[in-house]
Amino acid sequence: MVYEQAFALLKEFTMLRRFPEEYRRNLPARIRDHQRQRKVMEHVHHKPTRERHYNENKSTRYHDQLLHERFGNITPEQVANIVANDFVGSNPALQEALSKPSPSTGKLPTMQFDLFATDNPKMDSKYGLHDLFSPVFGMNKQGKLGLLTVTSGISNNPNTIRVTPDMAFSIEGRRNRHIHPDLPEKFELREVASPSIATERARPMMPPAPTPPSEPEQPEYELPEGMPPIPPAIPPAHVPAMIERWLASQGDGVQAKSQPMDLAWRLLKGCC
Repeated sequence: MVYEQAFALLKEFTMLRRFPEEYRRNLPARIRDHQRQRKVMEHVHHKPTRERHYNENKSTRYHDQLLHERFGNITPEQVANIVANDFVGSNPALQEALSKPSPSTGKLPTMQFDLFATDNPKMDSKYGLHDLFSPVFGMNKQGKLGLLTVTSGISNNPNTIRVTPDMAFSIEGRRNRHIHPDLPEKFELREVASPSIATERARPMMPPAPTPPSEPEQPEYELPEGMPPIPPAIPPAHVPAMIERWLASQGDGVQAKSQPMDLAWRLLKGCC
């Protein structure tokens, strides 16, 4: 019985210990919670970008293995997706780098990290022993990351950002200056919350604020030289008549001798 259990463990994918114990321990419950509440990851799409291509590469390079029994029916892809979402959600610089073409290649970069190990690897004539499960993610047309392929160990592709958890004390971070000089060698990794589909749909849409009615544009009138200012209370429609009355009151051009306010009130009474 003990031998059978030990042999079964050899055929499992085991999550690498460079990820902290508490993070690894919380993953199964987090993924089940995602499934139960139909949560949507902010940065990662739940399906591979080219599903058939991904499945072919995986079946060529790995045996049909399961995760540790505490994961139940959770797949390696579901774990890879949530870890990728945590990496990007914890590192704005990483998110920005993945959404812009790399200066060195002119293409959108991909992201890769080592996730699982297996003691029952396949041997590939071209790529050698596949004892690590290292998923590759790239930006899809919807602006989210999607699984592209999986290889054993992080590749030396000049367009790949090599992601290592910052708490991996025994593993040296891979340099990423080939993508951007400001990218770190190790990246923070924390649990990033995801909203549920129901929550997203139930979120009330705030109606747009009503646009206040615009004031009608007031015509501007140039007052004759010497005419007192028009009081603000005078409706604009009456201003031309006031100007005419004022000009008529001037006779042969001699300015009126009354005070400005007296004249304004007299004109106001005459036109209203």
